[in-house]
Parts: sequence; C-alpha cells; structure tokens
Amino acid sequence: MNCKDFNDQLIEYINFQELPSEMKSHLNSCSACVESAEEYFFTLSMLKPKIQPEIDADLKDLVINQLKTKKMEPKNRKRPIIQALKIAAIIVVVFATGLFLSQYFKPSFISTTYAAENIFKKSIDALNKVNSMIIKMNIRTIEGDNFELIGSEYDFVENTITKQFTPETKWRIEKPGRTVVFNGENQLLLVKNAFAIKGGKNSGFVEWMQRLLNPALLYEKEIRNAQECADSKYSVDKSSSEIDLTINTKAKGNFENAYLKNSSIEESDCRIVYTFTKEDYLLKDLQVFIIDKGVEILILDVVDIKYNEVIPSSQFEISLPAGLEWQDATKKDEIMKSEFINITSKQAAEIFFKACESKDWKRLRDTYPYMNDDIKNYLGGLKLISLGESFKSGTYPGEFVPYKIKLNDGSEKEMNLAVRNDNPSKIWMIDGGI
Repeated sequence: MNCKDFNDQLIEYINFQELPSEMKSHLNSCSACVESAEEYFFTLSMLKPKIQPEIDADLKDLVINQLKTKKMEPKNRKRPIIQALKIAAIIVVVFATGLFLSQYFKPSFISTTYAAENIFKKSIDALNKVNSMIIKMNIRTIEGDNFELIGSEYDFVENTITKQFTPETKWRIEKPGRTVVFNGENQLLLVKNAFAIKGGKNSGFVEWMQRLLNPALLYEKEIRNAQECADSKYSVDKSSSEIDLTINTKAKGNFENAYLKNSSIEESDCRIVYTFTKEDYLLKDLQVFIIDKGVEILILDVVDIKYNEVIPSSQFEISLPAGLEWQDATKKDEIMKSEFINITSKQAAEIFFKACESKDWKRLRDTYPYMNDDIKNYLGGLKLISLGESFKSGTYPGEFVPYKIKLNDGSEKEMNLAVRNDNPSKIWMIDGGI
C-alpha cells in the first residue's frame, strides 16, 4: 500500500481499531501517514459529545451508511484533516437532530501507540550513528549492592554507564562500592574492594541495567509493547526542541508473595518519561517514578548524557587493590560433582548454613563464590534456628528460603536467602539475602 491509497481509504474509518491489517502495516513504515492519521483521528475525537440522546433507529442507520460510503478526494497530503472537517459538518447536523454514533466514536489510540512506535524507531536509527555514550544518573539504591536494587526509602546514589559501540563493544557500569566492566571478552565484577569475580561475556552481573546499556534493544521492546498494548499506556508531548514520551507500566512478575514488589524497576508499577531531542531523536533525559499506594516517587533520574565522546581504553579494565585476586567463575573444575545439584532450594539453604556453622568454607566453593574474610568472620560459627518453606516472587528466576540464625555476637537475624539454579549445571547458587 502506498501513501495515496492509504489516505484515500482513511476516510472510511472513524475508529482506528477498524483499520484493516494492510493499513496498519503501512503505518509501521510511514511516519508521514502516522502524522496524517494522528490529525485525522484527533479531530474526530474532539467531536465526541458529553451526552448521548435517544435516536431514531432508521435515521441512525441512514447516517452510518452515509459516513461509511461517502468518498472525498482531497488534493494534498493534508487531506485527512480536511476530510475530517468535512465529516465534522455532517456530524454537527447529526448532533442537532439528537443522533450520536457512540459505537463508532471509541477513544483512538493512534496518537499514542503509533506515535510512540515512530519515535522509538527514529531513535534506533539515530543510535546507528553513535560511537559511544556516557550516562550519569541518580538512583535510589544502596552503595555497593546490586545495580537492580531500588527502594523509595533509600537516598540517591550516582550511577554511571559508559559504553563504546564501535569498533568493539565494551562497557562499564559503576556506583560507589560496585563496578562491572565488559572488556570485550569477559565481565569483571569488583565489590567494595572485598572480592572480584571474572565471568563470561553473558554473566548476570547486571540485569535491568542491560536495557540502558543496549538502548536499541530497549526501544525495540517498547515497540513490541506498543503494538500489543501490553499493560502499557502511552502519551506524547512535543515542544519546539524536545519530545516527551511517557509510559505507564504495571509491575512484571509473580506477586502471590509480594516480597519483591517495588524492589526493582521492572517489579514496580512505574511511570517512565523518555525525553528525546527533536533534532536527532537521541535520548536526552530519562526519569522513572514508581507508584506505591497511589503515590509517585522519583526513583531514577538521568542528569547527563553525552554521545560520541572519546573514551580511554583504561575505562574497560579494573585494577585490583592489593590483596585481592580474580575468582574465575568461567572455570568448571568438578562442579558437576557438587552436592548442590538435584536437591531443593530449602536443602541447598540448609547445607549452606550448616557449612557456615562448621566453617567448612571449601564446601561452599561451588555455591557461593563471593566468600571473603569479612563474610567468613560474619557467618562463621552461626547457629541455624529455623528454615521456612521456599517461595517465588517478582521476576526473580530462583527462589527465596526464609531463615532465622543466631550470629556469634548473640544477635538473631531473620531474612530470606535468595538461591537460583538457572545455570547450565543446574547447581544452586547463593545469590543474596545474607
């Protein structure tokens, strides 16, 4: 379908949802017709009255037939708006007689979903010309903890993403106490100068942040959501130099147990505001608000984005402080013989705490690579009081095991141990909650 055929047929439709598949397909590849359709449906939506009087059935059928069969041939690309105004004249007469075609005037979402798609597609095209980017943002989180962790009760912590797109993909994400680098071959994780882990190129050292590392993939996901209208609502505001694209999304995951609700951006009801420059459609600003009990809380705020900066190669390496060595998580050793395979998450938690109680650190080599002297001093000699039944929450791929322990200083601690076995060897790994 070409633009002329699209605009010739557009007059037959008062509701976007009625458009045939070939017209919707044309909108996916033609920004000019998206703008024309936006004007057309916006004009029609403005004509909707606030009351719906009783009407005569014969008159109603007559007007519907006229609207669906009337052909108009405008002379330029602005014809959809002209056609809409011509229809408006008919509708005004109809309203005067007490007729309102309520079943045809359903709210249009052409100006939101298709406009959002169009913006994201233009931004993806713009990213093809970008060699590097540096994003500085403030996130409510805890220094040194996982990059995905957020919380309305936390203070803002500065996070920085540095990425080189060409000639070879490399990146760095850091905040006080935690750094992850991808040097083109491996991911390197350094935490609080306490331990350092060398992982493969697809190690899960960062999760949600991968979206900001790969904005094109993020935008493609948003396009799919817009096409499917999957629990997301869109709005677009344009100024002379900027475009604000706002998305309201629902929390993803299983919340039969609400333990992880509002603990990460993906697991929260959110309002996300993308700001693009109108000149080149590159991301200029980003804000994320979580919505908790009807209250919006700013959780992520981008303060600066730079593109095509020269980034020194040293940014994609980590120099270890004295006394630390890389723990190589890429080595398999005899991991398949581990006792943390073919058991339940609760059994894995029990083995972990029993090993801590007896200070049998070698026993935990396969399941807890983060072990260091500070953690050994903290957990060594503990007493396991109780373990609860495991549960799932949010999007976390593993399970949580409630526990209660007594530490060496006599204090007691109750928390949920996070364990996961979504790795090729299916070994239970202690992932957090200590």
